[in-house]
Amino acid sequence: MNAPGSKPAPSPPPAVMPPRWDRNRVLFEIVQNGQAVECAISRQALQDLSARRYAKPDELLASFAKLRKRVERIARSKLRTRSDAIEGLVTIWSGDVDDFDAAPPAPESRAV
Repeated sequence: MNAPGSKPAPSPPPAVMPPRWDRNRVLFEIVQNGQAVECAISRQALQDLSARRYAKPDELLASFAKLRKRVERIARSKLRTRSDAIEGLVTIWSGDVDDFDAAPPAPESRAV
């Protein structure tokens, strides 16, 4: 309980699910504006980012772990540019990786 006149304690960030392999993509979550956002990166996009070809799910998940910060930046960029009318999974495709690499860096938003 807070003392009179004090500010309430900030709520903790939402828990995010660990990354997981789902046939041809890695599913993961990011926190954006205090909300968990479901995302995915295709096998091809992940391989393009790593410049390696992996066949086994555990290799792809290990590659994702190494590239996670970069993947999350791409996911946030896609989320910022998509229409408010679009809901659901933010999916990163191979072409998104090329587009992101060609674009100037966007300012980082704070994950709250």
